[in-house]
Amino acid sequence: MNHPASPNLLSEVAIGARMAHAALGSSKVDWLAHANDYALIRDGIEKVIDGFHDYNERLKHPGGFHLWRRATACGRRRAAARSSSFTRSSIRRSTAPARCTASV
Repeated sequence: MNHPASPNLLSEVAIGARMAHAALGSSKVDWLAHANDYALIRDGIEKVIDGFHDYNERLKHPGGFHLWRRATACGRRRAAARSSSFTRSSIRRSTAPARCTASV
């Protein structure tokens, strides 16, 4: 594992956990504990995403496990060239919500 370049740098998880703790408190979720224990994060993920059951336990097995992706589970296949397909959509000139652009 790489050590931080400085003791003052925080991981993305630590930053998010501290923000959640400050904004929401920790009465329902111990956000600060999540910052120090990725197993707790995976425990939460397995509760809400199909295919993640027993996630921490399955990580311990050599070779890991297959996590089905929605496209695979639905029988979709990659393009014949075995590459990604990209599409484009037009973007409105202003995508900011009206409340952000209204005069005060």
